Amino acid sequence: MKTHDDAVTQFATTMLLNRRSRRNLLRAGAAALTAAAVGSFDAIAAPLEPATTPEPDPWESGACDDAAQAAAAAGTPTVGDDDFLRPTHILIPGINVDANVEVLEIVDGALQDPSNGNDVAWYKETSHPGKKGNAVFAGHLNWYDMPEGVFFAIDQLKEGDEIFVRDQTCGQFRYVVEYAELVQVKDADMKKITGQSDDAILTLITCGGTWDPSISEYIQRTVVRALLDGTVATDQPQEQPQGDDDIGQPIIEPKNGG
Repeated sequence: MKTHDDAVTQFATTMLLNRRSRRNLLRAGAAALTAAAVGSFDAIAAPLEPATTPEPDPWESGACDDAAQAAAAAGTPTVGDDDFLRPTHILIPGINVDANVEVLEIVDGALQDPSNGNDVAWYKETSHPGKKGNAVFAGHLNWYDMPEGVFFAIDQLKEGDEIFVRDQTCGQFRYVVEYAELVQVKDADMKKITGQSDDAILTLITCGGTWDPSISEYIQRTVVRALLDGTVATDQPQEQPQGDDDIGQPIIEPKNGG
């Protein structure tokens, strides 16, 4: 007699063998893929409780009007130094993404899993948007009862597409996509993907490729790389590396995880 788990595994395997498209797979198999979590190439760390109550979001409150943006452009931050340049929103017009950004951490080498399918995680150990280095963001491909998560379509991004990141000071930073690629978890070059850079770059990560029902994980990741092309409303100085030893070092190590 088949167990529930056997039925779920058989269903997911059958769908993979007979899928006509990636979109149809995710729509038809959403119930069987609820365990599909995106975050890193490493094991996903459990989210930590926020240490403090987040500052009010000036973009959602309407505070980021012309006067606030003019003040930010003049170098007068609207929030404290601790929050300066903390990202709050990410916009990707080409694939209709307009999402809130939550600030998460890298715990024991693992990127914390974004808390839901709609929001995007930025990892505070990586660079701040608009500054020198690599600002790393992760989002879900799909989520519980959600066939299409916030980063479902980032594999469709192409060279020249725009990505905008907004911060707590009403600043907005424009990045231009260089490439989107699908990489094998086991072969991933973490130094290239999540390590620091002498340039101001942005990296998007989500699950992708083939779903492996035997381990309940995707065995590839979609990685998008973009380069800072300019700023809107603010023009902040480039962040200096913390030290020579930090440049180009991988943040996490690849494992056969998802």
